[in-house]
Amino acid sequence: MEKTVICVATPLYAPDIGGPATHVALLERNLPRDQFELRLVKYGDVRHLPKVLRHVLYMVKLLRAARTAHFIYALDPVSVGFPTVIISKVLHKPFILRVGGDYAWEQGVQRFGVKETLDEFIVRPQPSSQVRTLQSVQSYVAVHARAVIAPSEYLASIIARWGVPTGRIKVVYSQPELGSKTLSRSEARKQLNIHEDEEVILSAGRLVPWKGFEGLVDAVSKVREFRTPRLYIAGDGPGKSLLEDHIQKKDAGGYASLLGQLPNHELSVWIAAADVVVLNTKYEGLSHFLLEAFAARAPVITTSVGGNLELVKDGETGLLVPQDDIPALSAAISRVLTDRTFTAALAEHAAQSLDRFSKDRALEQLSTLFKSI
Repeated sequence: MEKTVICVATPLYAPDIGGPATHVALLERNLPRDQFELRLVKYGDVRHLPKVLRHVLYMVKLLRAARTAHFIYALDPVSVGFPTVIISKVLHKPFILRVGGDYAWEQGVQRFGVKETLDEFIVRPQPSSQVRTLQSVQSYVAVHARAVIAPSEYLASIIARWGVPTGRIKVVYSQPELGSKTLSRSEARKQLNIHEDEEVILSAGRLVPWKGFEGLVDAVSKVREFRTPRLYIAGDGPGKSLLEDHIQKKDAGGYASLLGQLPNHELSVWIAAADVVVLNTKYEGLSHFLLEAFAARAPVITTSVGGNLELVKDGETGLLVPQDDIPALSAAISRVLTDRTFTAALAEHAAQSLDRFSKDRALEQLSTLFKSI
Protein backbone atom coordinates (compact mmCIF):
# COMPACT_ATOMS: atom_id res chain seq x y z
CA MET A 1 0.00 0.00 0.00
CA GLU A 2 1.36 3.43 -0.97
CA LYS A 3 1.96 5.75 1.96
CA THR A 4 0.12 9.06 2.14
CA VAL A 5 2.84 11.71 2.30
CA ILE A 6 1.80 14.78 4.29
CA CYS A 7 3.80 18.01 4.36
CA VAL A 8 3.01 19.55 7.75
CA ALA A 9 3.49 23.33 8.03
CA THR A 10 3.61 24.12 11.73
CA PRO A 11 4.23 27.41 13.56
CA LEU A 12 5.21 25.60 16.78
CA TYR A 13 7.09 22.42 17.56
CA ALA A 14 8.27 20.83 20.81
CA PRO A 15 9.67 22.09 23.13
CA ASP A 16 7.41 25.01 22.15
CA ILE A 17 4.16 25.06 24.12
CA GLY A 18 0.90 25.45 22.24
CA GLY A 19 -1.84 23.74 20.27
CA PRO A 20 0.11 23.19 17.02
CA ALA A 21 3.06 21.63 18.88
CA THR A 22 0.69 19.32 20.78
CA HIS A 23 -1.11 18.38 17.56
CA VAL A 24 2.12 17.54 15.73
CA ALA A 25 3.22 15.35 18.65
CA LEU A 26 -0.11 13.51 18.47
CA LEU A 27 0.41 12.81 14.76
CA GLU A 28 4.05 11.78 15.12
CA ARG A 29 3.38 9.34 17.93
CA ASN A 30 0.15 7.80 16.73
CA LEU A 31 -0.38 7.88 12.97
CA PRO A 32 0.47 4.43 11.52
CA ARG A 33 3.92 4.70 9.95
CA ASP A 34 3.09 2.09 7.33
CA GLN A 35 0.26 4.31 6.08
CA PHE A 36 1.50 7.89 6.55
CA GLU A 37 4.76 9.79 6.16
CA LEU A 38 5.06 13.21 7.79
CA ARG A 39 7.39 15.89 6.45
CA LEU A 40 7.60 18.73 8.94
CA VAL A 41 8.35 22.31 7.94
CA LYS A 42 8.82 24.24 11.19
CA TYR A 43 8.40 27.98 11.25
CA GLY A 44 10.57 28.02 14.37
CA ASP A 45 13.59 27.18 12.19
CA VAL A 46 13.37 30.60 10.51
CA ARG A 47 11.71 32.74 13.21
CA HIS A 48 15.05 34.22 14.32
CA LEU A 49 15.70 35.76 10.88
CA PRO A 50 14.64 39.25 9.70
CA LYS A 51 10.94 39.35 8.79
CA VAL A 52 11.14 39.41 4.97
CA LEU A 53 13.98 36.89 4.83
CA ARG A 54 12.28 34.42 7.15
CA HIS A 55 9.06 34.44 5.11
CA VAL A 56 10.94 33.89 1.86
CA LEU A 57 13.12 31.13 3.31
CA TYR A 58 10.08 29.44 4.88
CA MET A 59 8.32 29.32 1.51
CA VAL A 60 11.44 27.82 -0.09
CA LYS A 61 11.54 25.11 2.59
CA LEU A 62 7.83 24.46 2.17
CA LEU A 63 8.15 24.25 -1.62
CA ARG A 64 10.90 21.64 -1.36
CA ALA A 65 9.09 19.52 1.22
CA ALA A 66 5.70 19.68 -0.50
CA ARG A 67 6.88 18.95 -4.04
CA THR A 68 6.40 15.18 -3.75
CA ALA A 69 3.79 15.18 -0.95
CA HIS A 70 0.15 14.29 -1.51
CA PHE A 71 -1.02 17.46 0.24
CA ILE A 72 0.00 20.17 2.72
CA TYR A 73 -1.41 20.37 6.25
CA ALA A 74 -1.15 23.91 7.67
CA LEU A 75 -1.60 24.38 11.41
CA ASP A 76 -2.52 28.06 11.48
CA PRO A 77 -4.20 30.40 8.99
CA VAL A 78 -1.58 33.15 8.72
CA SER A 79 2.08 32.55 9.67
CA VAL A 80 2.18 29.14 7.93
CA GLY A 81 -1.25 29.26 6.28
CA PHE A 82 -0.48 32.12 3.89
CA PRO A 83 2.77 30.52 2.61
CA THR A 84 0.83 27.27 2.27
CA VAL A 85 -1.84 28.73 0.00
CA ILE A 86 0.88 30.21 -2.25
CA ILE A 87 2.86 26.96 -2.50
CA SER A 88 -0.38 25.05 -3.00
CA LYS A 89 -1.12 27.15 -6.08
CA VAL A 90 2.45 26.87 -7.41
CA LEU A 91 2.48 23.07 -7.09
CA HIS A 92 -1.23 22.55 -7.86
CA LYS A 93 -1.57 20.56 -4.65
CA PRO A 94 -4.47 20.60 -2.18
CA PHE A 95 -4.05 21.65 1.41
CA ILE A 96 -5.90 21.16 4.69
CA LEU A 97 -6.02 23.93 7.28
CA ARG A 98 -6.34 23.45 11.03
CA VAL A 99 -7.61 26.50 12.91
CA GLY A 100 -7.04 26.76 16.66
CA GLY A 101 -8.38 30.30 17.04
CA ASP A 102 -9.17 33.57 15.30
CA TYR A 103 -5.68 34.92 14.53
CA ALA A 104 -6.94 38.40 13.57
CA TRP A 105 -8.84 38.81 16.82
CA GLU A 106 -5.97 37.54 18.96
CA GLN A 107 -3.49 39.89 17.31
CA GLY A 108 -6.02 42.71 17.46
CA VAL A 109 -6.43 42.31 21.21
CA GLN A 110 -2.69 42.11 21.83
CA ARG A 111 -1.43 44.74 19.37
CA PHE A 112 -4.15 46.90 17.84
CA GLY A 113 -6.48 47.96 20.65
CA VAL A 114 -9.38 45.56 20.03
CA LYS A 115 -11.57 45.41 23.16
CA GLU A 116 -14.50 43.28 21.96
CA THR A 117 -15.04 39.63 22.69
CA LEU A 118 -14.57 37.30 19.72
CA ASP A 119 -18.34 36.95 19.29
CA GLU A 120 -18.65 40.74 19.04
CA PHE A 121 -15.54 41.09 16.87
CA ILE A 122 -16.70 38.61 14.26
CA VAL A 123 -19.85 40.60 13.41
CA ARG A 124 -18.55 44.20 13.64
CA PRO A 125 -16.52 46.07 10.99
CA GLN A 126 -13.05 46.78 12.32
CA PRO A 127 -11.59 50.31 12.19
CA SER A 128 -7.96 49.11 12.19
CA SER A 129 -6.52 48.48 8.71
CA GLN A 130 -4.01 46.03 10.21
CA VAL A 131 -6.79 43.98 11.75
CA ARG A 132 -8.83 44.05 8.53
CA THR A 133 -5.78 42.82 6.63
CA LEU A 134 -5.34 39.90 9.01
CA GLN A 135 -9.04 39.09 8.69
CA SER A 136 -8.74 39.08 4.92
CA VAL A 137 -5.65 36.84 4.96
CA GLN A 138 -7.10 34.19 7.28
CA SER A 139 -10.40 34.16 5.37
CA TYR A 140 -8.61 33.85 2.02
CA VAL A 141 -6.51 30.95 3.25
CA ALA A 142 -9.47 29.14 4.82
CA VAL A 143 -11.73 29.55 1.80
CA HIS A 144 -9.08 28.00 -0.48
CA ALA A 145 -8.43 24.95 1.73
CA ARG A 146 -9.78 21.57 0.66
CA ALA A 147 -10.96 21.09 4.26
CA VAL A 148 -10.73 23.13 7.46
CA ILE A 149 -10.36 21.34 10.80
CA ALA A 150 -11.79 22.99 13.92
CA PRO A 151 -11.19 21.64 17.45
CA SER A 152 -14.72 22.55 18.60
CA GLU A 153 -18.20 23.29 17.29
CA TYR A 154 -17.77 26.83 18.56
CA LEU A 155 -14.69 27.47 16.42
CA ALA A 156 -16.43 25.79 13.48
CA SER A 157 -19.16 28.45 13.77
CA ILE A 158 -16.52 31.21 13.80
CA ILE A 159 -14.80 29.78 10.69
CA ALA A 160 -18.13 29.60 8.86
CA ARG A 161 -18.42 33.38 9.34
CA TRP A 162 -15.14 33.76 7.42
CA GLY A 163 -17.01 32.52 4.34
CA VAL A 164 -15.99 28.84 4.41
CA PRO A 165 -18.81 26.49 3.32
CA THR A 166 -19.95 24.46 6.32
CA GLY A 167 -19.54 21.22 4.37
CA ARG A 168 -15.79 21.78 4.27
CA ILE A 169 -15.45 22.40 8.01
CA LYS A 170 -14.67 19.28 10.03
CA VAL A 171 -14.86 19.25 13.82
CA VAL A 172 -12.17 17.04 15.34
CA TYR A 173 -12.01 17.43 19.10
CA SER A 174 -8.38 17.81 20.08
CA GLN A 175 -7.08 15.64 22.88
CA PRO A 176 -3.84 16.19 24.78
CA GLU A 177 -1.53 13.26 25.41
CA LEU A 178 -2.75 12.14 28.81
CA GLY A 179 -0.38 10.02 30.87
CA SER A 180 -1.29 6.43 31.63
CA LYS A 181 -0.83 7.07 35.36
CA THR A 182 -2.28 10.02 37.24
CA LEU A 183 -0.71 10.95 40.55
CA SER A 184 -2.88 11.05 43.62
CA ARG A 185 -3.35 14.41 45.34
CA SER A 186 -1.06 13.32 48.18
CA GLU A 187 1.68 12.07 45.84
CA ALA A 188 1.58 15.27 43.81
CA ARG A 189 1.75 17.45 46.92
CA LYS A 190 4.76 15.53 48.23
CA GLN A 191 6.57 16.22 44.95
CA LEU A 192 5.71 19.91 45.14
CA ASN A 193 6.30 20.24 48.90
CA ILE A 194 2.74 21.50 49.48
CA HIS A 195 1.09 20.75 52.82
CA GLU A 196 -1.98 18.48 52.75
CA ASP A 197 -4.12 21.13 54.45
CA GLU A 198 -3.31 23.94 52.02
CA GLU A 199 -6.15 24.89 49.67
CA VAL A 200 -4.72 25.12 46.16
CA ILE A 201 -6.36 26.98 43.29
CA LEU A 202 -4.62 26.40 39.95
CA SER A 203 -4.92 28.20 36.63
CA ALA A 204 -2.78 27.99 33.51
CA GLY A 205 -2.49 29.46 30.06
CA ARG A 206 -0.79 32.03 27.92
CA LEU A 207 -0.61 35.35 29.76
CA VAL A 208 -2.81 37.35 27.39
CA PRO A 209 -5.72 39.69 28.14
CA TRP A 210 -8.56 37.31 27.34
CA LYS A 211 -7.45 34.68 29.84
CA GLY A 212 -8.73 36.81 32.72
CA PHE A 213 -5.97 36.16 35.25
CA GLU A 214 -6.33 39.60 36.85
CA GLY A 215 -10.01 38.89 37.49
CA LEU A 216 -9.10 35.53 38.99
CA VAL A 217 -6.72 37.26 41.42
CA ASP A 218 -9.60 39.56 42.41
CA ALA A 219 -11.95 36.62 42.94
CA VAL A 220 -9.44 34.77 45.12
CA SER A 221 -8.94 37.90 47.21
CA LYS A 222 -12.70 37.86 47.95
CA VAL A 223 -12.55 34.17 48.87
CA ARG A 224 -9.73 34.96 51.27
CA GLU A 225 -12.10 37.09 53.33
CA PHE A 226 -13.39 33.75 54.71
CA ARG A 227 -10.75 31.11 53.79
CA THR A 228 -7.00 30.94 53.15
CA PRO A 229 -6.46 29.41 49.69
CA ARG A 230 -3.38 30.03 47.56
CA LEU A 231 -3.50 30.76 43.84
CA TYR A 232 -0.91 29.38 41.43
CA ILE A 233 -0.81 30.48 37.79
CA ALA A 234 1.28 28.56 35.23
CA GLY A 235 2.19 30.16 31.94
CA ASP A 236 4.04 32.96 30.23
CA GLY A 237 3.26 35.60 27.66
CA PRO A 238 3.14 39.28 26.81
CA GLY A 239 0.82 40.09 29.71
CA LYS A 240 3.20 38.89 32.42
CA SER A 241 4.33 42.33 33.62
CA LEU A 242 0.74 43.60 33.75
CA LEU A 243 -0.30 40.59 35.82
CA GLU A 244 2.66 41.07 38.17
CA ASP A 245 1.68 44.73 38.60
CA HIS A 246 -1.92 43.74 39.34
CA ILE A 247 -0.83 41.21 41.97
CA GLN A 248 1.32 43.89 43.61
CA LYS A 249 -1.50 46.47 43.44
CA LYS A 250 -3.91 44.02 45.11
CA ASP A 251 -1.28 43.19 47.74
CA ALA A 252 -1.75 39.56 46.69
CA GLY A 253 1.91 38.53 46.57
CA GLY A 254 1.51 36.47 49.72
CA TYR A 255 -1.02 34.13 48.16
CA ALA A 256 -0.78 34.49 44.35
CA SER A 257 2.26 32.90 42.69
CA LEU A 258 3.34 32.84 39.05
CA LEU A 259 4.94 29.51 38.17
CA GLY A 260 6.16 30.48 34.70
CA GLN A 261 5.91 28.22 31.68
CA LEU A 262 5.88 24.59 32.81
CA PRO A 263 6.58 21.48 30.73
CA ASN A 264 3.47 19.32 30.34
CA HIS A 265 4.68 16.67 32.80
CA GLU A 266 5.24 19.32 35.51
CA LEU A 267 1.87 20.96 34.87
CA SER A 268 0.25 17.54 35.27
CA VAL A 269 1.68 17.28 38.78
CA TRP A 270 0.23 20.68 39.68
CA ILE A 271 -3.18 19.67 38.32
CA ALA A 272 -3.14 16.51 40.43
CA ALA A 273 -2.26 18.59 43.51
CA ALA A 274 -5.00 21.18 43.00
CA ASP A 275 -8.23 21.44 44.99
CA VAL A 276 -9.80 23.30 42.08
CA VAL A 277 -8.76 24.21 38.54
CA VAL A 278 -10.05 27.58 37.28
CA LEU A 279 -10.07 29.02 33.77
CA ASN A 280 -11.50 32.56 33.90
CA THR A 281 -11.36 33.14 30.17
CA LYS A 282 -13.27 35.43 27.80
CA TYR A 283 -12.61 33.06 24.90
CA GLU A 284 -11.64 29.42 24.47
CA GLY A 285 -11.61 27.10 21.47
CA LEU A 286 -11.21 23.81 23.33
CA SER A 287 -9.06 23.82 26.45
CA HIS A 288 -6.47 21.06 26.85
CA PHE A 289 -5.91 22.36 30.37
CA LEU A 290 -9.51 21.53 31.33
CA LEU A 291 -9.33 18.13 29.65
CA GLU A 292 -6.22 17.31 31.68
CA ALA A 293 -8.04 18.43 34.82
CA PHE A 294 -10.91 16.08 33.95
CA ALA A 295 -8.46 13.19 33.57
CA ALA A 296 -6.83 14.00 36.92
CA ARG A 297 -10.24 14.25 38.62
CA ALA A 298 -9.55 17.85 39.60
CA PRO A 299 -12.74 19.91 39.96
CA VAL A 300 -13.17 22.57 37.26
CA ILE A 301 -14.63 26.08 37.24
CA THR A 302 -14.70 28.04 34.00
CA THR A 303 -16.65 30.65 32.10
CA SER A 304 -19.72 30.03 29.95
CA VAL A 305 -18.04 31.07 26.70
CA GLY A 306 -16.87 29.43 23.48
CA GLY A 307 -15.79 25.81 23.55
CA ASN A 308 -16.11 25.65 27.35
CA LEU A 309 -19.82 25.01 26.84
CA GLU A 310 -18.97 21.84 24.90
CA LEU A 311 -16.72 20.58 27.69
CA VAL A 312 -18.50 21.49 30.90
CA LYS A 313 -22.08 20.73 31.91
CA ASP A 314 -22.83 23.15 34.71
CA GLY A 315 -23.33 21.40 38.03
CA GLU A 316 -22.52 18.00 36.52
CA THR A 317 -18.95 17.99 35.18
CA GLY A 318 -17.90 21.38 36.53
CA LEU A 319 -19.20 24.85 37.33
CA LEU A 320 -19.83 27.58 34.76
CA VAL A 321 -19.86 31.28 35.63
CA PRO A 322 -20.48 34.34 33.42
CA GLN A 323 -17.37 36.03 32.07
CA ASP A 324 -16.13 39.06 34.01
CA ASP A 325 -18.37 38.18 36.98
CA ILE A 326 -16.02 38.32 39.97
CA PRO A 327 -18.72 37.71 42.63
CA ALA A 328 -20.00 34.62 40.78
CA LEU A 329 -16.47 33.29 40.34
CA SER A 330 -15.55 33.79 44.00
CA ALA A 331 -18.82 32.13 45.07
CA ALA A 332 -18.10 29.12 42.82
CA ILE A 333 -14.57 28.77 44.22
CA SER A 334 -15.91 28.94 47.78
CA ARG A 335 -18.53 26.29 47.01
CA VAL A 336 -15.98 23.87 45.57
CA LEU A 337 -13.60 24.35 48.50
CA THR A 338 -16.41 23.95 51.04
CA ASP A 339 -18.60 21.11 49.70
CA ARG A 340 -16.20 18.19 49.20
CA THR A 341 -18.96 15.65 48.46
CA PHE A 342 -20.30 17.81 45.64
CA THR A 343 -16.75 18.45 44.43
CA ALA A 344 -15.92 14.73 44.25
CA ALA A 345 -19.07 14.06 42.21
CA LEU A 346 -18.19 16.83 39.74
CA ALA A 347 -14.70 15.43 39.25
CA GLU A 348 -15.92 11.85 38.77
CA HIS A 349 -18.55 12.82 36.21
CA ALA A 350 -15.98 14.94 34.37
CA ALA A 351 -13.56 12.01 34.12
CA GLN A 352 -16.33 9.80 32.75
CA SER A 353 -17.12 12.37 30.03
CA LEU A 354 -13.66 12.10 28.43
CA ASP A 355 -14.73 9.42 25.95
CA ARG A 356 -16.16 12.18 23.74
CA PHE A 357 -12.67 13.63 23.43
CA SER A 358 -10.67 10.43 23.05
CA LYS A 359 -7.38 10.35 21.19
CA ASP A 360 -8.45 7.26 19.24
CA ARG A 361 -11.58 8.97 17.93
CA ALA A 362 -9.61 12.03 16.83
CA LEU A 363 -7.00 9.90 15.07
CA GLU A 364 -9.66 7.88 13.27
CA GLN A 365 -11.31 11.08 12.01
CA LEU A 366 -7.98 12.54 10.90
CA SER A 367 -6.86 9.34 9.17
CA THR A 368 -10.11 9.11 7.23
CA LEU A 369 -9.83 12.73 6.13
CA PHE A 370 -6.16 12.43 5.16
CA LYS A 371 -6.84 9.37 3.01
CA SER A 372 -9.67 11.16 1.22
CA ILE A 373 -7.53 14.05 -0.05
